[in-house]
Amino acid sequence: MYSYSNKIIKSYLPLIFSLLLIINPVINNLKYTRLVEPPNKRENNNYTQDTSKYRYSRIDGLPKRFDTVPETSGTIFRSNQPTKNQLRIILDNYPIKTIIRMNTEEGTGVTIEDEKKISANCGIDFYWINAHLGYSKGRGYLKSIDSVQKILKKGNVLIHCAAGSDRTGYQIAKYLQDNKGWNKKELWKYTTSYNSWKKYICEGRRGYIKYMEAFYGYDEWKSVHFSSCRNKSY
Repeated sequence: MYSYSNKIIKSYLPLIFSLLLIINPVINNLKYTRLVEPPNKRENNNYTQDTSKYRYSRIDGLPKRFDTVPETSGTIFRSNQPTKNQLRIILDNYPIKTIIRMNTEEGTGVTIEDEKKISANCGIDFYWINAHLGYSKGRGYLKSIDSVQKILKKGNVLIHCAAGSDRTGYQIAKYLQDNKGWNKKELWKYTTSYNSWKKYICEGRRGYIKYMEAFYGYDEWKSVHFSSCRNKSY
């Protein structure tokens, strides 16, 4: 009986190995898949969501605004505040070595110390940086910009704030402007795809204007976009 069972098992071994070869890539793809795309899909200064050369598949359980940053070869990621569980999922599945956080708890349920501890347990460098330091009219928060940009340039970074739209938005826009040559029209279209600046800046809300000034001076912006405010075409 034992000998007969062994013969049956051995006869099925080639089929088992074949199935494993098929199943293994599928399992790996549940983590992330790198898809090579054309390196630049910005045509006629019109931004499209697929400007990144490398894109990662979106797995279940990620924050709403988790995304790769265009033209960074899949090494810079942006997000709203992840929950503790979401943070673990991100660090388990994406090539992140550093986290930049720019928010306090702000009703998210995740304190700075919570995130710092999870990062340390995963061997990840963690920085909390105040996004509102060193404001200069027409140039934005220069001290905050300097601190964040130095880290972003190293790559393999997740940058986030509470909503992943305003503080994160101006820092990513500044990075794309200084390192990828994006013009202001492209930056405006990309950045406002994550937030409500079109409405808020038209309303003259100074807090959002200060964010924008990191990459786009308010006077210059008005000369180009203020007609859309009068027409309420935002």
